[in-house]
Amino acid sequence: MALLVLILQAPTLLGRLGGGGKDWDLLANVGDAYAGVSAILSSLAFCGVAASLLLQWRQNRMTQLYSFKQQHLEIAKLALQDPRFLYVDGVDPTLDTDATLKVYANLVVSHWAMAWDLRMMSEHTVRANASRLFGDRISREWWDSWRFSYLTSRGRKRFVRILDEEHQRALAVHGDTGLALGLERE
Repeated sequence: MALLVLILQAPTLLGRLGGGGKDWDLLANVGDAYAGVSAILSSLAFCGVAASLLLQWRQNRMTQLYSFKQQHLEIAKLALQDPRFLYVDGVDPTLDTDATLKVYANLVVSHWAMAWDLRMMSEHTVRANASRLFGDRISREWWDSWRFSYLTSRGRKRFVRILDEEHQRALAVHGDTGLALGLERE
């Protein structure tokens, strides 16, 4: 109510500030000046709302990603606790005695991938970790079978390419045969 009274009394108040006369043209020019300022403030407010919505969307996406990764971790924990669960994934733990180690390698690389997605892991760190990981035959075999599962987004292509390069270096150093990937250059 007070705001309405202030708006209705604005011409009178502006007239007093302008010398007491009622020069409506002058008052109209003052009102036009305020309209420009009002438009600028409204634009800034709109930009603020848009930025807020973008930040909320990104936060929601990160929450979804975290939830998905937690589910993945719980599934992997079940397989590590009882290797019989690996049958569901098509792995016979009685034939592949390294199956639980491959599950662990998957968990490690999944952790790196999430850190990469969140920009918390540099290329240098990924290379150093991958070089250590692929020093082991079991990890090299696992990567041959499961690298495709990490190609889930455009941002991951570089991550997978780094791991592929380190994998290829490890294959060359350790002389593995029959494991080399037919990597296409993107």
